[in-house]
Amino acid sequence: MSPKTPLNVDEIHKLAESIKTIENFAENRNFNSSLFNVSLSSGKPQTPDKSEKIKPNFNIMLICSFLVMFISLGIYLFVELSTKQQTFSLVVTILAAGFAILGTHLKYKNAGATAIIGFCLVAIITIGYEIFTPKEVAEKAEKMLPGK
Repeated sequence: MSPKTPLNVDEIHKLAESIKTIENFAENRNFNSSLFNVSLSSGKPQTPDKSEKIKPNFNIMLICSFLVMFISLGIYLFVELSTKQQTFSLVVTILAAGFAILGTHLKYKNAGATAIIGFCLVAIITIGYEIFTPKEVAEKAEKMLPGK
């Protein structure tokens, strides 16, 4: 309808009868008639929460970190590597550990948990690449504890 045309009373009565028929049908059949109402949005797209943005990144970093660590472990155990390849493997493993530590910090937002994961991963990497023996790592960890 254009704004200049006059309203036809008969059409309005027909429309009102149709609406009453639909509402009666819905009420008699225990149908929630509020579902007919349309809710309008403000027109602005809603921005996702920051935690929703971080979650996929955390999962990707965690998967990549474990994948790189397992590949490095497999290469280290089953393939003889030259010194350059071992160094490259160590650097890649340290980077993967860094991603895991970063992902832990983003996920839990707790400095204590991040520090624990960091120290554990560094200890595992140094033992795995035979930089230190497990006994040396334990001794160094004891020295770092306060009160000892």
